[in-house]
Amino acid sequence: MELDDIPDRRQEEDIKHHPQETSRVEDPLDFMDRVADMSAADQELMLRQSQIPWSDLLAAYADRLTEQVARGPENTGPTPR
Repeated sequence: MELDDIPDRRQEEDIKHHPQETSRVEDPLDFMDRVADMSAADQELMLRQSQIPWSDLLAAYADRLTEQVARGPENTGPTPR
């Protein structure tokens, strides 16, 4: 055990007198909303920085989805190019 792992006396006193502050946990739904927002922002940034025109990107995406549906659920692997 290292010295940094040992709480000092002030930390111990704070934990004893204010346990609710040390055990506060973020609401899971709020946390997941925050993660989704960060992910959406990252995706939007990637799309904006892409040199591919959005209409071409969406058309290619729709084509790939159509190919997957046509192959059926037993063939969910990557499409050969």
